[in-house]
Amino acid sequence: MPGEQDAKQKGQVIRGRRPNSEGWSHVAAFGTTWGLWLKQGSDGWRTYKLVSVEPQEHKANYWLGYNVVSKRWARNRDVALAAQRMPETLEAVRELAEEIG
Repeated sequence: MPGEQDAKQKGQVIRGRRPNSEGWSHVAAFGTTWGLWLKQGSDGWRTYKLVSVEPQEHKANYWLGYNVVSKRWARNRDVALAAQRMPETLEAVRELAEEIG
């Protein structure tokens, strides 16, 4: 997101933004830092938005796609960044995705 890049360049911190459209449901919190929202998809795909409730120096929103049928992440930039920056949280999201189905 352009705003996230600008904040990083200026040394500012940013907060996440919860989804504000229909079809999203809050499904989990990871400590006091991250909230997770889910939007059901088709063919086993689920869209998750991982949102920081505390200021972050880097990304505060991660868009994650997970297929509960093939048990794999979508190939996108945010999944790769989350795997690099917070692998434990990403693993917790995967476990929850499989549990929810």
